[in-house]
Amino acid sequence: HYPDDARRDCWFCLASPGCETHLVTGVGDTCYTCLPKGGLVDAHALIVPIAHASDRASLDDATLNELEATSDNLAKSFREKLNSHAVAFERVADTKKGVYHIHRNIIPLPKRGSGDASRLVSDFMDAAQRMSFRLVPVNDGVFRPAASDRFFVVDVYCGETGSKKRFACVQPKDTSQRFAGLHFGRDLLAAALGTP
Repeated sequence: HYPDDARRDCWFCLASPGCETHLVTGVGDTCYTCLPKGGLVDAHALIVPIAHASDRASLDDATLNELEATSDNLAKSFREKLNSHAVAFERVADTKKGVYHIHRNIIPLPKRGSGDASRLVSDFMDAAQRMSFRLVPVNDGVFRPAASDRFFVVDVYCGETGSKKRFACVQPKDTSQRFAGLHFGRDLLAAALGTP
């Protein structure tokens, strides 16, 4: 049983009547994994904090650590079992409905040859530049932008070595600067997979 709260219309709150629990594939201590509606590939997964949070700044250390560890473990599984790279991304920005529950997409991408993980990084950087915003490398450590910021963060896991490269765009929510569109990460990965 999960605590009831005022967010009855949040798709990701397990206590919400709108949560499609048949898509849940696992529940940890502070996060759960599920299949997305309309995944790009069969192994496309979402990692979702159990407690409602609209940004990383609202997550306690245990939840943030479990979110990151689950992502790293899924990427390792994709590498070992599917012989794939993995790309994980999150986008946090205000929505029209005002109800947002942070979640992370993670998707395996088949290896296509030497250096293709680097090409994935370049594709994200180039697409961001075309949309007039910048993705910059993020150093190791906890990535926790302020609640007053919007962000897009992408992790590219190399299928050969398992190494992870993280890039992000972080901006104040009230800025007029261009930002990642709602489907930015999904659209780029769909193109890389050759799916519409």
